[in-house]
Amino acid sequence: MKNYEISITDFFEGFDKKKIRYAIFGNNNYSGLIIILQGRAEYYEKYHHISEYYIKKGYLTALLDWRGQGGSERELDDRDKGHIEDFSHYQNDFKIFIKIISNFIKQGTDAYAIAHSMGGHNLMRYLIENKNSFFKKVIFSSPMLGIETSPMPEKIAFLTAKACVKAGLKKNYVPNTGKYRESKFKNNPLTSDYEKFFENIYYLRKNRQLAIGGPTYSWVYNAFLSMKYIEENISKIDKKVKTKIIYGSDDKVVKLQPIMRISKFMTEPSFEIKRGKHELMMETPEKINDFFCETDKFFLNG
Repeated sequence: MKNYEISITDFFEGFDKKKIRYAIFGNNNYSGLIIILQGRAEYYEKYHHISEYYIKKGYLTALLDWRGQGGSERELDDRDKGHIEDFSHYQNDFKIFIKIISNFIKQGTDAYAIAHSMGGHNLMRYLIENKNSFFKKVIFSSPMLGIETSPMPEKIAFLTAKACVKAGLKKNYVPNTGKYRESKFKNNPLTSDYEKFFENIYYLRKNRQLAIGGPTYSWVYNAFLSMKYIEENISKIDKKVKTKIIYGSDDKVVKLQPIMRISKFMTEPSFEIKRGKHELMMETPEKINDFFCETDKFFLNG
């Protein structure tokens, strides 16, 4: 990341005193703020190219690592376990983060957000639960509103996770996962861009402490509960905030059917990136350009 006039990397205390890592980048003459929210198992360095794109357009950018991943404090002694006791914990931390950012920026600064996958989920829930929102406009990128559990039916996956949590196994990895291991490019569900895929692989080789592995039963169970909560309460989303969903037609990580249903409650029509996989901001240059064209039009108009 370049050394901008504003380059802050720090920690704040989460609701339970855990250390949550965040960053603010930009120049002093910024005209607006864009908060970039990552998905599960990510770290904010992965989004430096997105941050730099918007800094060049005159924005201040702010990022954070959700609790239990990236550079933030872990939930369990096994640093690789993607664990959460309740998705409301993400909300509690996020409210503290918003307070820090709102106190930092110049008065009257318009605030926008681009929130990916679990980050989109968390931001959508925030907008349901908080009126008079901090934000003017938000983009949900491949939001986690349903998890692809194939070949296991979704209901069976939920009941299995629930049973394991009740049986005292909530801190265990779910089957077929474990500690972080490098994935193969072939048939990966995240991106069709070879260079971007390996850029992130190589970064984690040098910064292994940022990586996490598979989710625990508790994370999966609470993800299902929170997705159900959003579906049942989406009509309460803050209508003063302009909202839009961008998704990839070839996404095999999150389910597209819930995205289609919830799109009806957004203020703007959703946009599909043809042949886009899950991580649209890590896709081929052509697909990233499509993504930027949509976000630019949305942020700049009205």
